[in-house]
Amino acid sequence: MTQHADRIIEAKADQLRALDTELIDAIQNWIDLTKDLGNTRIDAGHPRTVHKDELAFIKSFRSLGAAGAELAVVLLRLTRTDLDSPQAKEFPPSGHRVRRTSTSRLSATAEMPKGPLSTGCCPLCGQLTGQLSR
Repeated sequence: MTQHADRIIEAKADQLRALDTELIDAIQNWIDLTKDLGNTRIDAGHPRTVHKDELAFIKSFRSLGAAGAELAVVLLRLTRTDLDSPQAKEFPPSGHRVRRTSTSRLSATAEMPKGPLSTGCCPLCGQLTGQLSR
């Protein structure tokens, strides 16, 4: 590899590291604002979350593909979990167990939790079934 290519690679890696930091900061700000909004709704006598708003949020991330919708669900999960709790650091989340299927694909089986995303949606991936394929 040439020195020129090495400099380009290092510059791009530096840019990505800077974006990583910006993304983490933006996500933390989004989480804080979302939690504050939920608390304000409760104080005003309204439900913490609005299901149709959450569905619209997930739909907006579909422009990034199937993984985008999964990312949106993960972001919503972050607003429901204390980031320092053991549950936030656990993968797969409680209620999910990962196993190999006969086709050697990983899959997780989940019990559907109660809550804003509980209308048949798994908070891990947003799929509408009790069987999740990975």
